[in-house]
Amino acid sequence: MLVEDDYFIAADLQEQLISHGVEVIGPTGDLECALELLGGEERIDAGVIDINLQGEMAFHLVDEFIKRDIPVVFATGYDAGVVPYRLRHIPRLEKPTGMDEVVRTLAELLPERRARPAP
Repeated sequence: MLVEDDYFIAADLQEQLISHGVEVIGPTGDLECALELLGGEERIDAGVIDINLQGEMAFHLVDEFIKRDIPVVFATGYDAGVVPYRLRHIPRLEKPTGMDEVVRTLAELLPERRARPAP
């Protein structure tokens, strides 16, 4: 699932992930919508989540991913000091980040899945 509130970043990430063979749920930039998607019927293998969504911190959303044993990657402009201690183990990619780095991180989290680095 892709959770990003900046339309242009979300569209670019979505396009690039799809081009790398990733099926993308979303994107959404709204916490409530993200929680609804997470609780829905679709299988979610991982989350790429911005920390700040329309002025709200997304940490409780990340907690829900963890409760469901779904790996998460932060894609954010915030430094590590903003992340609560309980979530510091989550990979954090600083924006702007290269798409290969996002795909590589997802592939490390989900080695048996379809995310694959560009040739």
